[in-house]
Amino acid sequence: MRSCFFANLILAVIFSAIANGQSVRTIEEFGQPVQELRVGNTVVKLAPAAGANVYSIRIDDVEFVHQPASAERLPGVSCGVPILYPTPNRVRNGKFTFAEEIVEFPIRKNQRWHIHGLLNRHPWKLLKSEQRDDVASVTCFADFSEGTELHELFPFAHELIVTI
Repeated sequence: MRSCFFANLILAVIFSAIANGQSVRTIEEFGQPVQELRVGNTVVKLAPAAGANVYSIRIDDVEFVHQPASAERLPGVSCGVPILYPTPNRVRNGKFTFAEEIVEFPIRKNQRWHIHGLLNRHPWKLLKSEQRDDVASVTCFADFSEGTELHELFPFAHELIVTI
C-alpha cells in the first residue's frame, strides 16, 4: 500500500511539472527565511537554517507531510523530512570506530545512544536556487571541513550537498 502511495505521489509531481510553470522564492515562515519551490500545483517548502528540513509538500492544496506546531519544532525529526546523516538510526553509547578512529557523538539526557545523525538540527548553507523549463530546485550544503563544528563531531573532512 505504501509503495502505491509514493508511486502516485511521484506521478502527480511529474504531471504537475509538465502541465504548469515553476518558481523558487524565499519567503518567511516560523520567523525565518524558507525556500518555496513551486512546480505547477505542487509546492515544496524547506528550511535551510533548520536542518534543511523539507517540512511541507502540497499537491493540489493537499498537505502530505506532518507539519511543525511551532518554530522550535521545525529542526529535528518530529516533522517534515529530516536529513539523518551520518547515522540514520541509533549509535549505542554514542560511540563507534571507523577507519581506526573512535567517533563519539553527543548523547541526550536520559538516553544511552545518539540518534538520527548530526544534521537535522544544524543550519545548512544555501548554495543556489534554480528554475528552468520544468524544474525548480534548491541546493544546500553542510560543511565538515577541518576547523568546523561538524568536523569536531565527525572528524572526516567532506561536504554534504543536497539538491531538492
